[in-house]
Amino acid sequence: MSSTERFGTYVYDAIKSRTWTQSTGLRTFTTLGQVAEDARVSNATAKKYLMHLVKMNLVATFPIGKRWVYQYIGDGRDI
Repeated sequence: MSSTERFGTYVYDAIKSRTWTQSTGLRTFTTLGQVAEDARVSNATAKKYLMHLVKMNLVATFPIGKRWVYQYIGDGRDI
């Protein structure tokens, strides 16, 4: 497994588990630091893979105040 696959999977799992609840379908917001902490990677690594997920339309990002927040928006297979 390459580092891209490994770290990308860690970040994907972290954003999904932090912002989406399967039982209720609720979607919440999270910060870069929280995702990095959950994935146990640096902020730079988390941002790199979050931006890949944004390009793939699996994650949304937008500003709230001075912070950018992230939200898992799904891939259609999670329902």
